[in-house]
Amino acid sequence: MIDEALSLMLDNLKDGEKLTGLLVSFIEKKVEQEERYGIYSSLKNTGSVLFNESEYEKALSLNSITIDDFQLIIKKLYLIRQRFELQLVELGERFIIITKRYGLQEEHAPYKSSSYFGYFSRLARGDFKTIRPGTRVSDQFLNGKWFSAKVALPQQDELADQLTQLSNDLLQVVERHANAYDISGLVLDQIFETAVLAHISTAIQRISKEKNQVHLSEFNRKISSVVLNEPVPFVYSRVGVKYRHFLLDEFQDTSLIQWQNLLPLVHNALSTAEFGRPSTCLVVGDEKQSIYRWRGGEVEQFHALPNVYKRPDLPWFDEAESQLSDAYLAKALTVNYRSLSRIVDFNNTVFRSIVKSLSDEKISGFYSDLEQQTPNGREGGYIRIEVTTSEDSNVSELRKDATDKAVESIKVMLESGWQANRIAVLCRTNSECSMISAGLYESSIPVMSTESLLVSSSQEVSCIVSALYLLAYPGEEIYKASYLILKSIIHSAEGLNTDDSQIESFSLFCYNHLGRYPDGYYSLPLYDLVEQLIRDVIPLSAYNVYLQFFLDAVLEYQKSDNEGIAGFLAWWDKTSKTKSVYVPDGADAVQVMTIHKAKGLDFDVIVMPYLLSQRKSGMKSTYDWINPGFPEIEELQTARVKLKDGMPEPIQSLYQEESEKLLLDDLNLLYVALTRACKRIILFVSSTEANSSSKGMAELLRMGLQDAFQFSDENGVFEYGEDNLKLIEKVGIVEPISAMTPAMQPGWHDRVVIGRPSIVRSAEKASKAVEEGLMIHDLFASVLHANDLEIVLERELKRGVVTQEKADYFRGLFTEMMGNHEIASLFENQERILTEATLLLPGGVRLRPDRVILGDNKAIVVDYKSGEPHEEHHEQVRKYKDALKQTGIPVVDGYLLYLSGSPILVEVI
Repeated sequence: MIDEALSLMLDNLKDGEKLTGLLVSFIEKKVEQEERYGIYSSLKNTGSVLFNESEYEKALSLNSITIDDFQLIIKKLYLIRQRFELQLVELGERFIIITKRYGLQEEHAPYKSSSYFGYFSRLARGDFKTIRPGTRVSDQFLNGKWFSAKVALPQQDELADQLTQLSNDLLQVVERHANAYDISGLVLDQIFETAVLAHISTAIQRISKEKNQVHLSEFNRKISSVVLNEPVPFVYSRVGVKYRHFLLDEFQDTSLIQWQNLLPLVHNALSTAEFGRPSTCLVVGDEKQSIYRWRGGEVEQFHALPNVYKRPDLPWFDEAESQLSDAYLAKALTVNYRSLSRIVDFNNTVFRSIVKSLSDEKISGFYSDLEQQTPNGREGGYIRIEVTTSEDSNVSELRKDATDKAVESIKVMLESGWQANRIAVLCRTNSECSMISAGLYESSIPVMSTESLLVSSSQEVSCIVSALYLLAYPGEEIYKASYLILKSIIHSAEGLNTDDSQIESFSLFCYNHLGRYPDGYYSLPLYDLVEQLIRDVIPLSAYNVYLQFFLDAVLEYQKSDNEGIAGFLAWWDKTSKTKSVYVPDGADAVQVMTIHKAKGLDFDVIVMPYLLSQRKSGMKSTYDWINPGFPEIEELQTARVKLKDGMPEPIQSLYQEESEKLLLDDLNLLYVALTRACKRIILFVSSTEANSSSKGMAELLRMGLQDAFQFSDENGVFEYGEDNLKLIEKVGIVEPISAMTPAMQPGWHDRVVIGRPSIVRSAEKASKAVEEGLMIHDLFASVLHANDLEIVLERELKRGVVTQEKADYFRGLFTEMMGNHEIASLFENQERILTEATLLLPGGVRLRPDRVILGDNKAIVVDYKSGEPHEEHHEQVRKYKDALKQTGIPVVDGYLLYLSGSPILVEVI
């Protein structure tokens, strides 16, 4: 929906419109900040705010602000900053005047350029990267530390008084205006994205109305508005009486609005009884597995039960909360039936130590029911943690080392008899999934993952898509190059010579590198075209299931749209990331997935190769809404800003709150990952995060190991439990993933020909001269230079187009042609040669000469003929000459090359 809304908005832009000017300013701002300025992706990210329930209401408040209002707001924000900067510059210039008057120099100040001297000097030249004095400079201001030891200047006491007065003035200015300066800068950074939110919202509403569709997030909001404003019995009179029992699973990932929408049903059920039987509501969840905060999940409301977290201030919610309290009974499930005893003991011990080390009251509350037990008969389990290192702590080297070790450990397990589809590799990001999937694939280990099984991830599919781009945009040389590269990879061809492709005509390029002339593809329906490309381009040994699913995607598009190759490519560009190969359950392959997708699953073995992703200093880009609090800008009561550390309130509090939530996210992710294992856990941890101020998953694990087991990176390898191969369970035959590879059916287009004269295809009626003439035309169309003939003949022999007898005949004919100096000169290395090139004349008339040689202000056109000479042949070449002259070529020579019997070259006057 957001894509359609943006396309609608951008397609309707016109020169001179206010919205157009706003978007131009947005791009200019991105260029100024040296950021990526792809307007579409940036606007899409901005528009996603409208589907976020925590931000939606605040975003809607901007709808009343017009573009004119925003332009005025922007001017006022810049004015706030300019006034403050001018004051700082004036203070800096006062300092420069003082230094000149009293002879103060940088070496006279303590810490030289790092002192007040450097600070004021930067202000004087308009450097505002640091507007507040740092700790050292503030100490110098407070204690009057103006001079280094042994410095004695004339009028030094008077100079000190001047510096004291200047510093006091500066501190007053900073105290009054620095906060507004910082906040105005953050608001300006997002002002253009914020300004277009209302326009995106309008476009979404228009599309929803036209298609009669409502986004799920909007559906929840509509229900919420009814719940908050209508009598409950009326709203749920038809639905509530039908159900008396409710099960709410994964409650820790439920959003505020979802729970508040369901609460009337639950309250109604708990308040009534049918034939003396009580109604029930079973809420199931685990605070430690709350990992979907980015989707709106709010763990606090699960922790707050039976109270309603952040409930609206309405009397009805008092009644509902009271009802929940009366019916509330908490039960912790402490027995783990999934994992063996050593796995459970390890997790209990490590996470108990982590929570203790963090000393966070909120986290301690969430992990209060951490301890689990195992039933009798579930003894055993093994944990191995290995520290990966590199000489220079290079992250790419660490990742490579971790990949190699993880792949080797999986290979050993498979050789020992572990079942492949009971081994899972867990990663935090899709890029990490791709990395380990590639490593497993290179080691011939079958692998399944959402990322690796994307249809677009196949090299063969990429090659076919590149060929389609080539056919859709024949004038683009880049598509030729990309196709040749992909084809060489698939065919394992060493060395890629693209020199000839630069001078080949498009028609000849297709014939030489795709397998047939472009008309042989353009005449086919899209699905048949793609199928034919696969037969012509992809070697039989490389056929795979990805190609079949790509054909399914082509068929899906063709059923709903008919906009040709270009239309399909545009559709594929948008949908390729959602098209995956379907793998049936039970396929014998290692599972690779993100931790989020592994939630709720279990595996015999969990491998985590990349516990080394150090977060950048601070946290990832996070945004929130604030009231800027500018008295002079009444129009702007709310603004969306990027949270940063060291900012004034309320931003600093929001930043701190988000940092604490991110820490909980990392801890919960680690908990979910380690509790997926039934029998074995294999982890690879790098040593790069040891000094990191941000506690990512690796550092949290390191904290637990250090406190519980006194393990440090210097130990190298941590082992817990017994590596017992008896834990392997023998299973029945599992279908290998290779069994899904399809077999392509041979095409019928080369065997059934429609529309050509029957005399050509019927052996009984066609003359030998006509057959040979057509074949000569096809062969010579691929011969640019004399030494090309052998290559062409060898290819046609392999394809079965010519027999060995015919090949010998054509070889002899060509040798005889090269014996004629005039004919041979037409096949020498020329500047540019075109074969079977189409000349489009006014009125749509098309001419296709057999060979055109282009030089400086001159051209030579040659037409091949079989049979007896005829005046019509001369007339045809004259038309070619006239057409070429119309393109601006002053001199055009024309020749007829007769190839029946001894070759004869005839000049056409």
